Amino acid sequence: EGRRDVVDNPLKRQICACLAHIAKHSVKFAEEVVNANLLPLIIECAKSNEDQLLSKNACVLLKELSRQSEDLANSVVDADGIGAFLENCRLYEGSTRTSSVMGLGFLAASSEEVAMTVIEKGSVQLLRDILVSEMDQNCLASAAWALGQIGKHSVEHAIPMGEYDVYRELIAHFQKDGSSDDLQLKCKKALKTLLANCADLRSLEPLLGDAPPKVQKYVLKQLCNSLPGNGANQKAFVTSGALKFVQEMA
Repeated sequence: EGRRDVVDNPLKRQICACLAHIAKHSVKFAEEVVNANLLPLIIECAKSNEDQLLSKNACVLLKELSRQSEDLANSVVDADGIGAFLENCRLYEGSTRTSSVMGLGFLAASSEEVAMTVIEKGSVQLLRDILVSEMDQNCLASAAWALGQIGKHSVEHAIPMGEYDVYRELIAHFQKDGSSDDLQLKCKKALKTLLANCADLRSLEPLLGDAPPKVQKYVLKQLCNSLPGNGANQKAFVTSGALKFVQEMA
């Protein structure tokens, strides 16, 4: 333990980078990293508020572990990997937090249960805030992708997307002239995935007017799925003026 304490941050950065290159190749190699009981130390490095590069490299390593298998994703979650990703995202901007954003997406993709834990930790609001304030295109694209991974599992997983106005931010970047092709593609895919699970009429109706035609078709498709057999939704759809708007679109 004493010998670990004297390892300086520059060496820790290189160790994390080296382990990330090892872990990315296979589940077996990633399991070796976890079985060496290194996760607590990696988490500690990822939460560093004094060394930006150390935090970045540690989060790259956690991301590589998270993407390999459901069991490894659970190990990262159990070690407070979600907290480490969120802390890195709060402390830093741009490329330094891109791996953390992706890590949240990989964890959420691993299972419905982990995705719900990711939501409960406040990830949706943080990722939405990144869509609002971030300037780095790769980080923005990663945030859009991660939100899609979080909300893809079920209607319940998509509920926070409406609560935090995620759809409007995705649409904004999808339409923005300055958005990269990759960012626009990630936003489009995320919208398609999330809207397919959106059963909240209050979240869908505003998008009829705001969304471009390519997205409106997903909104209309979901309205067609959610209105039949639901008298309350049908009444709200008429009284809100949404029916009239759709008729004028035709």
